[in-house]
Amino acid sequence: IREASSAVYLSEDLDSGENATSACSGVNSAYAGDIVLKCAAGVLKADSDNCLPRGCSTAIEVSIGGTTKSVTPSSEMMSGTTMQMDCSDVMASFTGTFSLSCSGSVLTADTSSCRPGCLASSSVNLTVAGQTTSWSPSADIASGVTSAVTCESVNTGYEGNIDVTCFYGVLSVNLGCKAKSCAAGSTVSAALGGTATSVATTGDILSGLSGNVPCGDVNPDYTGDIIVSCVQGAISGVDATRCLKKCLTSLQLDVVLGGQTVQVSPSSAMTSDSREFGRQCSSLNNGFTGSFSLHCVDGVMTADISDCTELGCTPSTAGVAVESFGQTKTVTVAADIASGASYQTLCEYVNEQSTGLVTLECNRGALSLVSAEC
Repeated sequence: IREASSAVYLSEDLDSGENATSACSGVNSAYAGDIVLKCAAGVLKADSDNCLPRGCSTAIEVSIGGTTKSVTPSSEMMSGTTMQMDCSDVMASFTGTFSLSCSGSVLTADTSSCRPGCLASSSVNLTVAGQTTSWSPSADIASGVTSAVTCESVNTGYEGNIDVTCFYGVLSVNLGCKAKSCAAGSTVSAALGGTATSVATTGDILSGLSGNVPCGDVNPDYTGDIIVSCVQGAISGVDATRCLKKCLTSLQLDVVLGGQTVQVSPSSAMTSDSREFGRQCSSLNNGFTGSFSLHCVDGVMTADISDCTELGCTPSTAGVAVESFGQTKTVTVAADIASGASYQTLCEYVNEQSTGLVTLECNRGALSLVSAEC
């Protein structure tokens, strides 16, 4: 039977034409079934067609990755067949399958297709923005398994996850980290004009960028924005240099016009770089006409009086009394003249019996007598 031969003996005599059986295992232990013995005219013949190879059902020792484990087929295997088993059944960190082969009741294992995983003793360095820490799996893991590690556990200024994947015994790293932003409502401490307080940002600020806080939230006497910088989730800088002071109604400015000094204040609070127009020059000096403006720059107020002009004289301007040979008459101008200009009229206007000229001068809306050469 399959390259094994042995003499088979009858346990008792057979008459011609009778049959008897003998176990196949008596000839080849790897076979099961019975050999049929036939007696024909004193000649004994053997028929081993019913002898079949024995199957496999007993355990076998299988070694993977330094670990040995007893493996039993999930069901009895016929000789010449194979069965696939998970490599992780022997070594948890290995992936793939190995094959059990049964040949003549002999079971063998082929583990060449098993691929190593990563052990708990393995490690890999995780680096986020210059900060490094060593990471190891909490237990043996199979190849292809991915573990998520928080970026914050490596660098507190970052958020997101680091994916660590086991690939045939090697831990590979895929960073998904980004610097933390500064959330809306982050507290900012600032001082303006002697007032110090804490204010909150109104929106999220990405790391490396800047956001704004109204200066008026710190001190209502200021306009503009405080610039705050965000670095890895923390407010790192406060710049209040862009805050500009208002010019309040309590502010007084000495304005000099035509030798007269008057204190002026804005009619309402002025923001920096704003102007108040339409202030009457006559409020500074009644000898002037036109309007002037106030200009506020960071709490400092100035006045522009360049459009203020000296008041001229008109025929309606009060005249000057002129005396000529016992007669007095009020003389004024017959046409408009500018301040500083002179006007002449005949003495005959005062006294018909006199000759010569009367000279008047206009000074900021008022007439004065220069001479009466009558």
